[in-house]
Amino acid sequence: MADRTLWTNAVPGGNVLVVGSNVHNFLAGAAITRGQVVAIHGTGDNFTVWPCILGTTLTPLGIAINSAASGAKVAVAGLGCIVYCQQETDDTDATAGAQVTITDSAGFVGAVSGTANLFLVGVRLEPSVGAGDTYERILVLCGLTTSVHA
Repeated sequence: MADRTLWTNAVPGGNVLVVGSNVHNFLAGAAITRGQVVAIHGTGDNFTVWPCILGTTLTPLGIAINSAASGAKVAVAGLGCIVYCQQETDDTDATAGAQVTITDSAGFVGAVSGTANLFLVGVRLEPSVGAGDTYERILVLCGLTTSVHA
């Protein structure tokens, strides 16, 4: 998959959070851009989140709804919220209803595939055009694991 540039001000309506009140404050362990998936790092610092990276961070907690410098407070939309999120892409389209998970690119979501146990970030509520920089709404379901059963 190829990285995409994280968006800054192009979110429709200007807000990452579309609907929901399950929002919690954490400390940023590194610079975080609004719209990134965040998680507690494997080092386990108290109430400190980092941009989610497959194999580095632990269970995703939600989507950052504001940008924050390292050490600053960051608001995170959690389970049940609807947020704008950007997918990591290999230039393929994603359909509405598709599950999305963390990827090896910091803060991005990607399609659930393969046989590995993955951490679910949410369900896409609208389609994504792989070749475009668009920002689609997802229902946040962070923390639920997905696995392919034999």
